[in-house]
Parts: sequence; C-alpha cells; structure tokens
Amino acid sequence: MKANLLILFVDGQSRQAIGAYGNSVAATPHIDALAEGSIVFDRAYVTQPVGAASMSSLLSGLFPHSSGCTENDLPLEPGTLALPELVDSDEYSSGYIGKWHLGDEVFRQHGFGEWTSVDDSRIDYYSADRDKRERSSFHHYLRSVGFEPDDDHESGPRFSPQFVSKLPEERSATTFVADSAIKFLDTHRAAPFILCVDFPRYDTSIGSGDRIDIELSDVPLPSNHFDDLASSSLKSRLLAHAYRRRGSNGIGLETAEGWRGLIRANWERANGIDTAVADILASLRRSGVEDRTIVLLASDRGEMAGSHRLAGACVMYEESVCVPSMIKLPDIFSERLDVSSRRYSAPMSQIDLIPTLLDLLDRPIPDHLEGSSLVANLSFPELTRAEPTSEVIVEWNGLNSGFGDILGDTLILPEWRELADDFTIRAALDDPIRTLITQDGWKYSWSHRGEDQLFHLQTDPGEMNNLVNDGHSGRVASFRRRIESWQRDKLDPVVYG
Repeated sequence: MKANLLILFVDGQSRQAIGAYGNSVAATPHIDALAEGSIVFDRAYVTQPVGAASMSSLLSGLFPHSSGCTENDLPLEPGTLALPELVDSDEYSSGYIGKWHLGDEVFRQHGFGEWTSVDDSRIDYYSADRDKRERSSFHHYLRSVGFEPDDDHESGPRFSPQFVSKLPEERSATTFVADSAIKFLDTHRAAPFILCVDFPRYDTSIGSGDRIDIELSDVPLPSNHFDDLASSSLKSRLLAHAYRRRGSNGIGLETAEGWRGLIRANWERANGIDTAVADILASLRRSGVEDRTIVLLASDRGEMAGSHRLAGACVMYEESVCVPSMIKLPDIFSERLDVSSRRYSAPMSQIDLIPTLLDLLDRPIPDHLEGSSLVANLSFPELTRAEPTSEVIVEWNGLNSGFGDILGDTLILPEWRELADDFTIRAALDDPIRTLITQDGWKYSWSHRGEDQLFHLQTDPGEMNNLVNDGHSGRVASFRRRIESWQRDKLDPVVYG
C-alpha cells in the first residue's frame, strides 16, 4: 500500500509561538497534538531565512544558490525539479494550495496536478509569456461571495494585500486554504496523493482578535530583547533602527508595550493557523486515509518577534533560522521504522526533508539533491542514539530586508542614512553570510564584510555574547575550513578573501 503525503507549510511561523516548543500561553492545541504523535525536530534550520529562498529548498532539495532562488520573487525555473517531478509517478494525484512565491504565482507548474492560488500581488514578476490579467483562485472566490477588488492595477482590478489582511476570518485566505485542502482530500481519498498546503503570513485578520487570554502587560519580552547589538552586524542594527521607527504590520515598536502587542499578535496568528490545521487533519481522519498518510508540518522561516528588538527574519539569529518542523509517520511504516513520537535533538537542515520524503515514499533519491535522507536515523527507538548526518549550514544571499524589497536592489530608508552611507547600507544587506551550526552547540557566521559572529548556544542560547574575538582564533579557523569544504562540495559561488 502506497503512502500519501500531506505537507503543511506555515509562512513565517515562530517556534516560540507553539506549545509543543515550550509556549504555555499561545494555545496551539491541535499542532501540539500532532507533535505528540510525531517526530519533532527541536533544532530544524532553514537553508536561508527569507521565504522564497527557503521554499525553493523545501520543494526542490537544493540550496538557494543552486536553485537560483536567492531572493524573493526569483522563479523556481522549469528545469529545477520540484517534489511531484522528483516523485515521478503517475500513480499519485498532486495539488498545491496557498502561497507559492516562486514565480508565476497563479499558474499551475512543476508537476502539480491541481493548483489553488491565493496571491495576486506578484503580478509584476510573472514571466514575459504569462497573461497578467489572470487572477488567483482566491480572487475568484472573493468575487463569488460579493467582494469587489480595491486595487486598479494596470492589468485589471485585483484585491490588494491590505484588503485581504482585513477580511473577516470566515472569508480569510487562511480559511480559504484550509477549505480548499479539505476539498482535495475528499476528492482524492481513493488514490495515493501528494498535497502541499501553504498558509500565507499576511492574514493579520486572524492575529488581531481575542484568541489569547492574556493581558498585554503580562506578555513576556524575550530574554534577549534588550540586546544593544553592539557586537552584531550593521545589517542587524539597520533593521532594528527601522523597526523602532516604522513598526511592523501596523504595530508601533518604539515601546515595550508595542513589542508585547506584536508578540501577542504572533501568538494569535499561531492560534488561527492551529484551527485551520485542525480542520484539515479532521478531514484526513474522516476520509479514512490517516493511517497511510505521512504528515509534515514545517515553516519557511522564523520570526524574531522582539528578540534583539527585531521583527521578521533576514538575520542569522536562532529565532529567524530555527523553525518548527515535525513529521508524523503512519502505522504502515511500523514494520521497518519506529513510528512513535519523540524529539530529534540534534541540529538538522531542512535540505534533508526532500530526500527523507522520497525515501519514505520508496522513490529513488536523485544524485543532484544536496541533502541526505534521515530515514536511517528514524529507525532508531531513540533518535539521539543515531549518528547525526552532518553539521548544518545556513546561507544568506540577496538584498531582502522586509522594507520595500526590490528585486536585485533594495529600498534605502531615510533613517538608515543616520547610520551609514548608501553604498555601505547595500553592502551590509547583501553580505553573503555562511553560518555553521555544529553538533556540540557552536554557531559561527562568516561575513564577507568581516562582521563574523561566534556563539556557544548551550551556554548563551540568546546569542548575546559574540565570542569571535575572545581567544577562539583556532576554533574560528577550523570552522572556516569546514565552511570552505561545504562550499566546494555544494559549488557555492561565494568566495571569501
């Protein structure tokens, strides 16, 4: 009997907002219940802390520098194979529902048999041969229930992200994505399927209510909130300066109260996503295929949510690069794998997820993939007994900052000129960092600009004490050699002088 695959991607989901990762307030009972029956990766790292780059790895099994998706809005080219193309089997029905963000947003592609799109804001990045008058599935749904587009784009009317973010929850993109996933499961219960679901982050309507029973004054600030960033990179200081001046998602961040409001909004959004996940998993049970369906829940990037007085991602701090990831294995694997729930405590890279899924589906693992299957590790009753496959590398490429990104360039905010000139600002945002996370708790970031950072996560989990200049020259030299070895193996074009 062939296994089904259900992948639940949550755009920009923080580990710190999920009960299974230690939050006792945020109220994610259904994700927590999924975790109780899953292999939970405590230290799962993205390949790059920006949405499109990370998603390219989650779908192709390639690092961003190999897939070419090093910035938001760069396409996953047709010659780069995604999951259904890698499975390469006519036996599977496949569908993609939700945010894509890897080019030609509303058009079916990369081997997915069904395509349900939600975002019309990427029209300007469509390929030259695409019809820019085409609109997303969500656009047509909203018009069918009586809403009229608010944005008169040159290609025709469309719903702006600002309009979509203020929709009532029952009409929100999150609810639409969940309902569409349920329809897919109801339709394809008889055949093996691969379904990828991606909940978009811009749904602030599910993060602005009374979901979390906690007073704003009682929301705790992260222990590293008051980091002065004195030993951090210029990029981190630029971002912190902008968040202090401009806020995030309409929330002012000049005061501790503002940061608490942002944190609570993130918790509320996690609760809203939890409800949508619950509906999809309930449908999976009703369809009678839960006992032969692999379920993967993962995020494409983290969320700083006040740590180091930053929001969003785009930096190498743990809150940005270390994300929730869990796999539930159905009972059909019990003869060869331990399918019980447990925690995977060693650091792992999401580059390993595609090879792992192909292995579980009993499909060949192509030689061009850049990760390794974790199935051998999953066969141990206690995963900590399994030898870790490798150290983890996270890379940074491109100029994304979250403040008016421009493909191949960046918007220079006026307040950044208080800290540096335009050339230096661009160099800081574009600095091609390569970060090594070791099995024994060290984390080293190699900066092209010489803004290296070294943290010992076991003794300094908040990354407050940069040790790079504190008598660790031998260790730093060793880490650089290990990064260079990885670069040679992965044909990384970045060269450090």
